[in-house]
Amino acid sequence: ARRLLLKGSDRRYAFREGETGTAAVAAVLTDPPDCLLLDYNLPDMDAPEVLAALAGPDGLTVCPVVVITGSAGAEMGRAVLRAGAQDYIGKDWLTAQGLTRAVENAAERWQMARELRERAAVDAYRLALADAVRPLADPAAVQAAAAGVLGRHLRASRVVYVDAEPTGELVLGRGYTDGVADIPGRYHLDDYGPVLRRELTAGRNIVVPDLPNDPGYTADEKARYAAVDIAANLSVPLLKDGRLVAILGVHQIEPRPWTAAEVALAEETAEATWAAVQRARAEEALRA
Repeated sequence: ARRLLLKGSDRRYAFREGETGTAAVAAVLTDPPDCLLLDYNLPDMDAPEVLAALAGPDGLTVCPVVVITGSAGAEMGRAVLRAGAQDYIGKDWLTAQGLTRAVENAAERWQMARELRERAAVDAYRLALADAVRPLADPAAVQAAAAGVLGRHLRASRVVYVDAEPTGELVLGRGYTDGVADIPGRYHLDDYGPVLRRELTAGRNIVVPDLPNDPGYTADEKARYAAVDIAANLSVPLLKDGRLVAILGVHQIEPRPWTAAEVALAEETAEATWAAVQRARAEEALRA
């Protein structure tokens, strides 16, 4: 397969090999390749078993997979496609061009499937968020409900919605937590460093994947974050008429890389929460 791929394409490839299914699964889950070429029969597992081990919660494998089947290619091929492979090729019709085409097709199909799943997940999230906040009349309950929907979706340690006052005071209500303490109360923007204040008041997100090792924070600032179990921080500011009015904070107790999709979802949730909170406050004022 290595020789055929090098012959069938102008692309440059780097190869890793595993002799067993167990070794392949461990290597792929640790560092997913751009594509996995998988023999149907391995010493300890067959291809459907490997595919099952590589499937994520949504059923999609963690990387594109092309299975190389035996002589009964069509029958085995249908089986591996049902098991989650993106393409297959039989050993009896294995050519440089055919293998290259199978790899490229698998990568394209996998990417399309991932994008479809991501869009479906975002649509489901939006519906869940709307359903959670729509019936609520209490602004604090709206904040807590929105934080819970986002926290569960991102599997975050904590999500908080923060009201920002003109004085720089931050008012935290009940948030979402998983394995860490809730931190309601009053804080001050300056307590967490000049970087935080400058960026948030300018309307720029704070995206910190590994706060304990970030050189942009002093030892005292890192200690303040550590005291509330924040090792990774995503803070999304909301500015209205040029003034910081709210912050949506997503925290992780361990370092975590924040993806562009997660940042975008947090931004969307911050805006939706602010709108729902303003609606609830207006209705509360009418009832007063």
